[in-house]
Amino acid sequence: MAFDVAASQEAAAGHALRVIGADGEWYAMTLDHDPDRVNLILEAGKIVWAGMC
Repeated sequence: MAFDVAASQEAAAGHALRVIGADGEWYAMTLDHDPDRVNLILEAGKIVWAGMC
């Protein structure tokens, strides 16, 4: 799924998005728990992994 499509769907569901990695690069992140946040890994602008945390 494309990132922009997921962003609009998740915003409508009341979830925040956080990209934790893209195109083989990992980003710094906190380990705080937020049940309304979806963590994403992207490849070429497409979501290849998603998990709630």
